[in-house]
Amino acid sequence: MGISAEAPKDPRLEDTPVSNIFLLDILPDLPDGDFARVYVYALMCVRQGIFLTHSELAERLALPVDKVLAAWRYFEGRRIVRKLPKTPGDETQFDVEFVDLRGLMYAKAAAPTEGAAAAAKAALGDEELRRLGEEVAKIAGTPSFGASDIVQIRKWVEEWGAAPETVVCAFRYGRDVKGVTRTNYIAKIVREWADKGLRTEDEVAAWLAESDARHGFYKDIMEALGLGFKTVTEAERKVFDRWLDTYGYAPAEILEKAREKTAGAANALKYLDGILKKEQDKKAGGGKGGTGAGGGGMSARAAHYRDVQAKNRAEAEAHRAEVYAAAPAVKVLDDEIIALNMEQVKLVTSSAKNKEDAWARLERSIAAKASERAALLEKAGFAADYTDLKYDCRKCEDTGVVLGSGASCDCFLPA
Repeated sequence: MGISAEAPKDPRLEDTPVSNIFLLDILPDLPDGDFARVYVYALMCVRQGIFLTHSELAERLALPVDKVLAAWRYFEGRRIVRKLPKTPGDETQFDVEFVDLRGLMYAKAAAPTEGAAAAAKAALGDEELRRLGEEVAKIAGTPSFGASDIVQIRKWVEEWGAAPETVVCAFRYGRDVKGVTRTNYIAKIVREWADKGLRTEDEVAAWLAESDARHGFYKDIMEALGLGFKTVTEAERKVFDRWLDTYGYAPAEILEKAREKTAGAANALKYLDGILKKEQDKKAGGGKGGTGAGGGGMSARAAHYRDVQAKNRAEAEAHRAEVYAAAPAVKVLDDEIIALNMEQVKLVTSSAKNKEDAWARLERSIAAKASERAALLEKAGFAADYTDLKYDCRKCEDTGVVLGSGASCDCFLPA
């Protein structure tokens, strides 16, 4: 005898299971609450056999298409979806495959041991470490850190070689940029910075500026070489980094050479690498006419953009600190806006009734607090965008390459 059940005719009458792995490990770290809406709604469509284009998904969620594409880029980076290219060279044309999250379970921390308890006691007794804990707790907006958090921070300093100054920077970066100050999350940032040998706030700021520009360059050079639909491999990154760091080329010069010299090449990347290496060899051998590394103009320009980016990020950070000191209520509002954004994220996956009304109330609250923030800034004598990151050149955002086109910016001057 068979047993069956009539399939519901309306998707509203079915349930969409969302893995607790997503809710516990992905959701709290999302940089944008709308990303959760994209993931959950698309997952529902997949479960129901409903096919939507990215534009249709954006329309149903009342979001810009760019926001939907950004969500997929983020989730691909977290390895919980796969982007399957459909049209080579067009990064907007791809299908999405949801990954089985059970295979991505995070390792659970072992239960505290007697040794860990002793370490916690020792950590709490270390005056310098206590002061560091108090400082980062203040950044995180908590009265104090517990013993287990102090033990983690001790490990970062003693085992990973992290400088106390960069630990403070990591918590500030997590709060201001990622909206996350959980110790386990900050640990990833601290470990990366320690591995890179970053010891001061200036070094961190310079690396962050260069890192943002570097990833933008990877995307642009892949497109210039006709490889825009491919994910950049580690081997390709090493080649690109050699062009920039060892040879000393500025990003815009490499992109110009890629467009001018590799058209029709069977292996454009290898072909361009050969050209740049020959220029290097020629310069090293004293030949004339080489334009390779070390050419004063190229190295100076690359350094110029790095310095400009570091300067502007440091200025934005200083402006935030200045505003928070003059008008502490602005910091309170910033924290409240972040909390409201997280409420929106939680609402996406909740089973609460009248979710649309709740979402609208949160939107109104965020808008009201943003208006209140602007008024406080004005009252304190600051412009509304005073804490925003500024660019010397908005066209290329201080990279030398026009955003989205890969063309050299007007600010990219000849050597």
